[in-house]
Amino acid sequence: MDERIRDAFEGVRAGDALKSGTKAYLAREIAKREARRAPSVRRLAPVFACLLVLILGFAGYQAAFVPVAAIRVEINPAVELGVNRLGRVVSSSGLNEDGEALAQEENVWLLPYEEAIDRLLANSRVADCLAQGETVSIGVVTDDEDEAASLLAGVESCTAGRSGVACCAVGGEEAALAAEAGLPLAKYGVYEEILALDPSFTAEEAASMTMRALRERLLSLTEGSGEDGGSDMEAETPSGGGAGNGYGSGNGAGNGTGNGTGNGYGAGNGRGGSAKG
Repeated sequence: MDERIRDAFEGVRAGDALKSGTKAYLAREIAKREARRAPSVRRLAPVFACLLVLILGFAGYQAAFVPVAAIRVEINPAVELGVNRLGRVVSSSGLNEDGEALAQEENVWLLPYEEAIDRLLANSRVADCLAQGETVSIGVVTDDEDEAASLLAGVESCTAGRSGVACCAVGGEEAALAAEAGLPLAKYGVYEEILALDPSFTAEEAASMTMRALRERLLSLTEGSGEDGGSDMEAETPSGGGAGNGYGSGNGAGNGTGNGTGNGYGAGNGRGGSAKG
């Protein structure tokens, strides 16, 4: 029986077409299994492209719309500007009722911060306060010293030649203390200097006084304590900012720059600053 079956199939031979078809079939099956086992890089390329777009988009959003520092413009209206890494204003909010009205009147979104400050200072609400002899405090708030120095230099440059402007740079902690005391940043710096010499002095007293009156009070205390001040200070007009005790304040007779020296009468807890009396 076995011999008959073997003899029957002995003459069967696979043709070339059958062999080729079988090889092709096996090759296709192997390729399918390998494809299921590990996706090719080509198939993953669109995924990587989407991830790259998301990463670049997020980085662009961070640079364009996330503030890295704040600039407070305070006189009676008080406004805080959020500034991004490109020096553009990405937020504007009032710190008091008049400030909220001012922020609504002046659309400064995405403007360079220098131009935004010019617009705020030109607004009638601020101009009226300046005309009455009040001082506008422009304070840079950031814990990044390089960013603070750069922004403060820009603020001082765009306000150069203006009277009644005091500029400074402080960290977040100092800004919080100033807000808690209810004082503008520049005025808070002078208040702290007075407080160091007269512990009975209160933030309420400081709030009721003009910047000029505060400077005179500080001058009288420094003269009374025998510290350098008075006419020697008035004769100097140095400039500069940088890290250190900022909050320079002018004496109403010129420009003072707050790094602990100048014709200002003291320095607060900031990184640097200047005042134009």
